[in-house]
Amino acid sequence: MARRLFLAVCVLALTPAFFACGDDAGGTGITTGSGAKGSTSTPAPVSTASPKLSGPVSKYSVSVEELGLNWITDVKGTQSIDADTYSRQAHVFASPAEGVKLLKEWGYQGGYQTGYSPEGRDQAVLNGGYYVWIESHLFADESGAQKAFDYFNNVAKQPPAQPVTIQQVGNQSAAYLTVTGTITGSSVQAAFHQVIMRRGNLITVVLTKGAVTFMKSDAAWEVAFMADQKALGKRDTTVPTPTSDYKTPTPTPRP
Repeated sequence: MARRLFLAVCVLALTPAFFACGDDAGGTGITTGSGAKGSTSTPAPVSTASPKLSGPVSKYSVSVEELGLNWITDVKGTQSIDADTYSRQAHVFASPAEGVKLLKEWGYQGGYQTGYSPEGRDQAVLNGGYYVWIESHLFADESGAQKAFDYFNNVAKQPPAQPVTIQQVGNQSAAYLTVTGTITGSSVQAAFHQVIMRRGNLITVVLTKGAVTFMKSDAAWEVAFMADQKALGKRDTTVPTPTSDYKTPTPTPRP
């Protein structure tokens, strides 16, 4: 069950632990109260460019300011990721040894993760808001990223996830919906929409959590589209200011 939602194990652990960070004001980004508006109903041209992107990978993520008004950063969940750290994620790899082996084969260069909650959290979700989590992963070349995309896609599509149709974003993309659990303090079912995208040697994974009565795949698509525009050089890239950015310490060998 742990591997059926690519990011859900982290999500369910992080949701109660959101902490405010910085200014709540933002640009003209996503409208918090609507997960159904915006992207997929208005098709945009899809570029076939496949750039070889350089690090740091964090500059291809999406900031709280870009999402728009009334979002709060998950400070504890915002961090850099190295191969050793990522290989130990049980929701992605069957074992750390398998993770290390595959990441080395794919030419893993490093990753970055962050998340945002709507101001008001679960109460806001019951009114149409939603949580957002983003992972960005950089590989040495397109070939490695292609193999990683295929693997990640296979992990994400395991039942009870259901494939959903979206407009393509990046060179490759896939989207899934999983309805599981309820929004805290209510009987409203929770909907997780996940978009996995590859652009060149970059993979971006976006996961949203909202009330099933409001959510569509558009919200996750919009965030993935923002990240893709950065990868294409069509949107400004800025290395995020560290919050609780850290890497899991490597245990010191005993003498």
